[in-house]
Amino acid sequence: MNGQELRNCLYAGNFNDLVTNTLSADPVFTAIWGIPTHRENIDKAGKPSEELRKNSLYKRMLDCELVLRFFAFRKSSNIKGSVRAMLDRLGRRYFVTRTRTEGHNSRSRCMTE
Repeated sequence: MNGQELRNCLYAGNFNDLVTNTLSADPVFTAIWGIPTHRENIDKAGKPSEELRKNSLYKRMLDCELVLRFFAFRKSSNIKGSVRAMLDRLGRRYFVTRTRTEGHNSRSRCMTE
């Protein structure tokens, strides 16, 4: 497993769902990065098409990591240590906050910080 695949398992929650199911699936994002659109390549049962499964960014969750990198580099105060450490801290930060604050909306927090 690569770093993003591990983060996906360790930091499940609202923020992770936003990254994996919404932002990385955005049609503009997928077009820019050459990823087949999710709308046309994921069936009703949630199974991705062969074309999507073969995409190098999608199959290793690197599309999600690109989105996460945006949030990690968004504030200069977050930039310290390795990129991997920055992404891990970001995952922990939103996961810990979500589990401590019942009903916390990670989407509103990450978009406003």
